Amino acid sequence: MENMTTSSSPYALKIRHEQISPSSSSSSHKESGGWRAIKYIIGAFISDAYLGRFQTLLYGCIASLLGILTMTLTAGIHQLRPPACKEELPHCQRPQGWQLAVLFAGLGLLSIGAGGIRPCNIAFGADQFDTKTEKGRTQLESFFNWWYFTFTIAVIIALTGVVYIQTNISWTLGFAIPTVCLAFSITIFLIGHHAYICKKPEGSTFSDMAKVIAAACRKRKLQTSARTFYDPALALGISDLDNTRLAHTDRFKFFDKAAVVASPSELDEQGKPRNLWRLCSLQQVDG
Repeated sequence: MENMTTSSSPYALKIRHEQISPSSSSSSHKESGGWRAIKYIIGAFISDAYLGRFQTLLYGCIASLLGILTMTLTAGIHQLRPPACKEELPHCQRPQGWQLAVLFAGLGLLSIGAGGIRPCNIAFGADQFDTKTEKGRTQLESFFNWWYFTFTIAVIIALTGVVYIQTNISWTLGFAIPTVCLAFSITIFLIGHHAYICKKPEGSTFSDMAKVIAAACRKRKLQTSARTFYDPALALGISDLDNTRLAHTDRFKFFDKAAVVASPSELDEQGKPRNLWRLCSLQQVDG
């Protein structure tokens, strides 16, 4: 979908009857690059903290489908765009406000969809394999190889064949092809949803970072020596040698104070922190 957003930019300029200079093109590229990075971070945060990868991926696909469908409609229905420009650009009829709103809504949905798909697709695929076994690790390596291979082929097709159809044959057909392909892929994705391993959201790394910093600052006067650390993974029998657990190190020892149990009252009857902004697990600190 990121490639569709990129290829939609010339179409947006065509609809608006505008030309773009090299300097403004460079500035626009930098701005879009910054927004691209931010939307991936937002998508990853929502996935980790609230929705999980499956739902974030599904909603991202639906947003992308609505976006590319909107672009297809603007290309196929002449009422959704201004008349074709037959004179010099300064004298062309500009699009009306509602026509621009439809156009930018389509571009916005494509962008939102990419923000949900890109951070989750390969991670969700990796969730389907058990890396504790040799077979699972081998299958995961094969999955990565095939994913990058098919992704590269798809990018080549999108930036050559689809772009050629859009610019030389028909914008409507050029948008309709990825619309149909995306609708088909979403259907296949939903058909197999009962067989997927869907991990629950466990909290965002950014939230954990904020909690660790806040808890460590609150306990900055405490000494970590001869103190008990809150380490629920150890109580479950998971050692540092287990590949699901991060090994504890001596780096940034100040933040170890976030995991110090300063008082038994910090834990409830089940042995869990009463205030997550005052007591963090050792795994949160190491993460």
